[in-house]
Amino acid sequence: MCLSKLSLRARLCQPKHNSRVTSELIGNGFFGSEAPSRRLLDRVGNLVILPYARETVWWYEPERFVQSSYGHHGGLTPEEMETPLFCYAL
Repeated sequence: MCLSKLSLRARLCQPKHNSRVTSELIGNGFFGSEAPSRRLLDRVGNLVILPYARETVWWYEPERFVQSSYGHHGGLTPEEMETPLFCYAL
């Protein structure tokens, strides 16, 4: 799929997310201060979609990709990034 089609889909989904071209995020250090690894570049797409708090964006294409999981995580809100850790002395 070409980037123009991805941009069109991104505009149709708003305002539930913020979308960015991956190269822009890499240039701004979003994936770290060092150059991205070959593994990251092989796995990341051309477009990154960042849902707003308590929103979800997913890809649905009949007979190609169907959302079958109900639990999702990975957002950029403090609730998603910060995991409580409880310690109990034995």
